[in-house]
Amino acid sequence: MIAVLLGTVLIGTTVLGQDAVDLELVERAGDIHERVFTIDSHVDTPTRMVRGGFDIAQRHSYAKDGSQVDIPRLREGQLDAAFFVVFLPQGELESQGYKLAREKADLLFDAIASLTIHHSDDFLSSVTSRDASLAQSAGKIAAFVGIENAYPLGDEIELLSEYYRRGARYIGLTHFANNQIADSSTDPSGPMWNGVSPFGMEVIAEANRLGMLVDVSHASDAAFWDVMEASRSPVIASHSGVYSVYPHPRNMKDDMLIALAQNGGVVQINGYSAYLRSLSQDPRRTNALASLRDQYGSWRNLPASQRVEPERISQEINMRYPQKLAYLSDLLDHIDYAVDLVGIDHVGISMDFDGGGGVDGLSEVSDMQNLTVELVRRGYSEEDIGKFWGLNLLRVLDQVQATQVVSGTE
Repeated sequence: MIAVLLGTVLIGTTVLGQDAVDLELVERAGDIHERVFTIDSHVDTPTRMVRGGFDIAQRHSYAKDGSQVDIPRLREGQLDAAFFVVFLPQGELESQGYKLAREKADLLFDAIASLTIHHSDDFLSSVTSRDASLAQSAGKIAAFVGIENAYPLGDEIELLSEYYRRGARYIGLTHFANNQIADSSTDPSGPMWNGVSPFGMEVIAEANRLGMLVDVSHASDAAFWDVMEASRSPVIASHSGVYSVYPHPRNMKDDMLIALAQNGGVVQINGYSAYLRSLSQDPRRTNALASLRDQYGSWRNLPASQRVEPERISQEINMRYPQKLAYLSDLLDHIDYAVDLVGIDHVGISMDFDGGGGVDGLSEVSDMQNLTVELVRRGYSEEDIGKFWGLNLLRVLDQVQATQVVSGTE
């Protein structure tokens, strides 16, 4: 394992900002990475799986097809657990939109279930920290489920318990636009509810009753504060950054991070380059991608046979005008700031792989050890790294599940 890790770090030496690799540090970091339990709280690979033409059992390449997660690379990166995400893009707030979103959600839930059915040697379906421990003991990857965007609930609160039954253990309230639940941090039209809607308050209460984590990533600041007031259980941000490091509306301000910690929750720092630092993309890339969208629309959601040509064009654009990414050091800057502000017990990691995430030096799941190397380089102890990589999130999951009210009455 050390040889693989060393080769990865040597390739990224300039990215990691070092003139020479400290071999002792790399070896120590490799040993720590093997020992600690590692979780990524937001993996969008199910969206890639339902498009067709993608076999998660086969090794792929970020450089060749843009994919970031598969079984061989999960094993190489030694990721012990992941929250595989049921992601729904925001649609119209009406019955047909809700119906289409539910159908897509069903496909994504089925895709995640297929991991443990068709790849049972590699994955264990998991809903508790005990499951995660059992998976580790069996040499398997714990496959958790999270929901990004509560949109498919429509106005039917009972669907949340159905999604809980299907394995979902966190519910993200919004995505890029406002919905019937809450306001988004990035909707250009401004707020719809000035926070969380009345139905959204019901969703929070039902999630608390079920023992399901409420996820405030993507929610507006006002919606965040509504959640803090309404939730009787600890809350998470499954993939968010730090506003004081880079002032993007998707990132969390200091008072929000402090409140989340006081609530007992955890912020999973997001590895999405555009939220980590200011990036100026080649205008030729921007124009070429705009032309591709004009011609094919949201082509990634097309059937496999109809995606061949737009995928070829997309790969050509990426080769000709590579996307500029933030550096691994930028990700560490967000982590350091959050830890200094609220303490190591309330910080974790989520790379947003296959959902636009990734940085130079950590662009696919096989690179995960590079993050541990940098944590060691910046002075974090093995105890700190263990908390950061997984124990914090499992602690919050345990706390929320301990408040579950099976009967629906206190």
